[in-house]
Amino acid sequence: MKKRSFSDTRPVSESNNPRTLESLLARHYAAQKKYARRYQEADSPREKELAELLYEENRHAYLQAYRQLYGSNPFIEVTEDGR
Repeated sequence: MKKRSFSDTRPVSESNNPRTLESLLARHYAAQKKYARRYQEADSPREKELAELLYEENRHAYLQAYRQLYGSNPFIEVTEDGR
């Protein structure tokens, strides 16, 4: 069996392509809705706790993708000329 060195592995490329970030943001948003629904429909306390943890973890990833796409401003302001 051949041993692998760190030079054999390639890092995952983080794309700053707006379309990729928009789709990532949309997936995280959909996942947040799913986990919120799971929390509401949970029968046992363990299922509720799991859904809450997944929601919070996904919320962090959602905010991170949002900041990459739109910056740190919570609201995007559009000027008269559309920028």
